[in-house]
Amino acid sequence: MAHELKGTVVSDDNNKPLQGVGVYNKTTGSYKYTNVSGYFELDDISVNDIIYFYQLGYENQELIIIEKHLDSEIDIA
Repeated sequence: MAHELKGTVVSDDNNKPLQGVGVYNKTTGSYKYTNVSGYFELDDISVNDIIYFYQLGYENQELIIIEKHLDSEIDIA
């Protein structure tokens, strides 16, 4: 069964949404970019997938998917 991950990426400094952040699944190769509201949806997520968040000028982050992330919504700061 295919799962999805939804979420919002915000600035650590002022909690404002970040547009254009790359959201990359290192396991499957799929990727999306956050919209003007910092929102993203990534399909075909599985446990142990590695999700990489990146944008020039910000610290990159990785998230290893666990059961509670499947079909959920997360916030990344």
